[in-house]
Amino acid sequence: AGPAIEFVTDGSLAKRTLIRHEGEGSNDYGLGFFTTNNGTISEKVRFDGDGNVGIGDTSPSYELDVNGTINAITRFRLNNQTFADFNSDTLRVGSSNAAHALALKAGAAERVTILSAGNVGIGTTTPNEALTVNGGISAADINSFGTISIGNTPAYSQTRAIKVHDNGTQYA
Repeated sequence: AGPAIEFVTDGSLAKRTLIRHEGEGSNDYGLGFFTTNNGTISEKVRFDGDGNVGIGDTSPSYELDVNGTINAITRFRLNNQTFADFNSDTLRVGSSNAAHALALKAGAAERVTILSAGNVGIGTTTPNEALTVNGGISAADINSFGTISIGNTPAYSQTRAIKVHDNGTQYA
């Protein structure tokens, strides 16, 4: 531990705050901010020699590392775009840019895509209908108020129809 500036309230070491120079030998140097809770002093914030900041983390690896809960009252922004906001009873997630899509990844691959026009793709990043699924579907109950097209031929315009296609042959 290096030199420090210490603030003591009422002459009691149980009520103190410390700003200390951190680092020894070849370690990166930085500043540690310590506070006292029930007489025990502990580091709460670290600015390391690389400019990384740790809140609840004494060895930050990124520009901001937080070990704990982050509370955003209204919105959270990434790359100057609103990423998530909470308004009344609705949590909204996505970009505030009208041209951006939303993708959910699992296993390092995009699994669900919502395009800016509203089309949703499961197993595809280029949905061309309101819902496009690339893969099998299992459903206990399907209610349709339009056309359901199964197979590789485009949907027909008949109302409340189900069309099954197999290599271009239509089965009604």
